Amino acid sequence: MFKNIAYDGGRNISRHRILEELKKRDLSQRQFSDLLLDYDVNISKNAISKIINGERAINDIEVKAIAECLGISTDELLSI
Repeated sequence: MFKNIAYDGGRNISRHRILEELKKRDLSQRQFSDLLLDYDVNISKNAISKIINGERAINDIEVKAIAECLGISTDELLSI
């Protein structure tokens, strides 16, 4: 059976970039979760943690909102 797994074994390829951007902006996972609400996306702090740990995939709506919230393009977010 085929499994959708990233090159590093995680469930998304954006996790390292998200963590990098959060550190750069000195944002906690909770603060990031709260900011995403302004983009009409509800991702809990626990879900953010799972995304960063590679335990949770993100859908296209979330990719777009995360990129906009972090002020980067979706291409930047998805680059490896």
